[in-house]
Parts: sequence; structure tokens; C-alpha cells
Amino acid sequence: MNYVRNYQKIVNNFIKKSFPILKDEKISIKEKEVVYRAHANYFPWGMIIIFSRKLRKFPEKSIKRIIFHELCHLEIFKRWGPIKTSLTYLVYRLSKTVRKKVEAEANALMIKKRFKK
Repeated sequence: MNYVRNYQKIVNNFIKKSFPILKDEKISIKEKEVVYRAHANYFPWGMIIIFSRKLRKFPEKSIKRIIFHELCHLEIFKRWGPIKTSLTYLVYRLSKTVRKKVEAEANALMIKKRFKK
């Protein structure tokens, strides 16, 4: 099974339904050994979501929730712009408080968008 292709299909479907702000963005999907289940990055030249290979064992409902959460990060990052996103990312790596705030903001956006599996 091509997991990256499956993730890309889910991403594309969610963008059509819930993330119009991301519809013209190039979002690359990668799969690697990473600490987190998934991680989203925003750059002026494009966006990327990196998925852990461990997700292969997760149920599809969980994978969709993780993808939706990462897309929420990308929407927030796009609204912030590259400078605020870069500065926040640097502090995110060092501060548990900032990490909690960034994750809470993505979770709040999931609720606002009424995430449904």
C-alpha cells in the first residue's frame, strides 16, 4: 500500500471540504521516522506535512483526525505568515508553554470547523 498517496488523498479531500484558504497551496506529503505522529511546516515556497511511519498501524479514523489537526496548523501558519510562524516554531521547540498554546489553537480550530471523521 502506498501510504503517502493515501495521506495525500485525505489531505485533498479535507482541503476541498474544510480548508479553502489552503486550496492554492502546494502541500508536500512525506513519511519518515519522526518523534511526533505528524508535523506540519510552512514556508513561503510551500507547505509540508511529515507523517511518522508508525501511523501505518493506526486506524483510519485516527489518521484522519491527525491529518485534520495538521491542516489546522497550516491554516493558522498561513494566517500568521512566514515570519511569525518561523519565530513561533523556534520558541515552540524550547517552550512547553508555547507548545501547549500552539496545539490548543489547532485543536480549537478543529472544533470550530466541526471536524468529523
